[in-house]
Amino acid sequence: MSTKRRRRSRYQKFSNSVFTATGMPLSRLLSIIFALLFLSGIIYYVMYEGDDSSPSSIDVPSSQFESGESEENDFLAAVTIPANFSKFPFPVRIEKLDWMIERCNHLLNQNSDYSDKIEKKLFGLFALKSALMAENGVDPAPVVEQLEKLVQRVSGSSTVADLHQYLIVVTYMAVLSSNPESDMHDNAIKAISKINEATPVPPPKAIACYNSALKYYVKSADKTKSGDLLRLLGAKLSLAKEPRLSDLGLSLTDYPNFSYYYQDSFNMPKSGERFEAETFHLLKQIEKYPPQSLKTYDLLMTVPEQYLQSGNTKVALKISAQLRAAASQSNELIREKVFAKIAKLTDRINLLGSNFELAGSDVTGASITLSKKEQTLILFWDPDNKSSADALVRIFDSRLYDRWTTTVLVASVSELTPDEIFVLKRKYSRFRFVDGPTSKDWLERTGVNEVPYLITLDQTGVVQRLGTP
Repeated sequence: MSTKRRRRSRYQKFSNSVFTATGMPLSRLLSIIFALLFLSGIIYYVMYEGDDSSPSSIDVPSSQFESGESEENDFLAAVTIPANFSKFPFPVRIEKLDWMIERCNHLLNQNSDYSDKIEKKLFGLFALKSALMAENGVDPAPVVEQLEKLVQRVSGSSTVADLHQYLIVVTYMAVLSSNPESDMHDNAIKAISKINEATPVPPPKAIACYNSALKYYVKSADKTKSGDLLRLLGAKLSLAKEPRLSDLGLSLTDYPNFSYYYQDSFNMPKSGERFEAETFHLLKQIEKYPPQSLKTYDLLMTVPEQYLQSGNTKVALKISAQLRAAASQSNELIREKVFAKIAKLTDRINLLGSNFELAGSDVTGASITLSKKEQTLILFWDPDNKSSADALVRIFDSRLYDRWTTTVLVASVSELTPDEIFVLKRKYSRFRFVDGPTSKDWLERTGVNEVPYLITLDQTGVVQRLGTP
């Protein structure tokens, strides 16, 4: 059977870009936005950034230092982390790093053809050693000081030094994230302040800085001091030409003002007076500190979505209006994107309790009309999205609906191939699948902008519930 090429809707392109960039649905991404990379992994990646070679990991004995290996082997031995490095006890890891640092210095003194690469690796070795020391409760200050002096000595010019300044900041942030009470806060502030505004923001180091900064803030007892650091670092990252990195920086400036919502607390069950008090506080925060980051707006829009799912459209509309007012003060790019998202959110809010006309046809060409049964479930679904696939299975296998009193309509955000339709109809024989113009029309009329998403209609076609399945 021939395969028909899919035609992706505008929504599908948006959904795919979010899933491709993050590896998870937007709702789950927001709930774990500050999930951190392992510190050693971050620094290890920094060490090997920009290296054209891909040496295999080897464990080199110290006796090889005096052997007559070729220059290339000397280089590989000096800069390659052993494959089982993370399994070694802390003293052994430090010993191996010291040996590698000594080896690099030896090659630099020999004017090796690999000197340029060795310099970068040497920076990474000092950064990794600093991070490991901080993780294990050992004062890394002398090593960090060595790293700063090394950068100043071997860079040769202020321009080259600027390119390495982010590595120094990454190192300080790694230390602070491991030990928030370290006395390195002021040094970190100085290092961040030295970042030249004209220096391109290196993505791996920027992301490492971002993650470590969030971890530092969460663990720090002094939110004022740690908040000042976040804002300063955020201001530097926001200068990045790449919009994604720039928005990360803006989200750092927002974080101290909305940390409660960034830290997953908003995902706790919400009801009663406490939820109302939190909402009142959020409205005041939005008014006092208008968010700067699109990431922050995406996060805060989950709050009115929660009210929508609990049936309180009045409060959901009030929060949405407050967010829209705040966004009107943002730059044009963020303003237009936020306005578009709030417009869809408002459409969903207004849909609750209203009649939704089921018009169009399913993938077989059969007309769709309102069922005379008790209720109808519409699942907006993406065939390429694992979360959507999981939701489909959960609904099919659960007691969410009575198979004899419920009609389930699965609306695909992209056009299904004949092969896919055949498999789906055989596997989910009681479900009706919809794609093409019908699915697109439903998406536009409901305001759904993220999948999977579930809408429940009663027997008269009135929307009873909206939310994530």
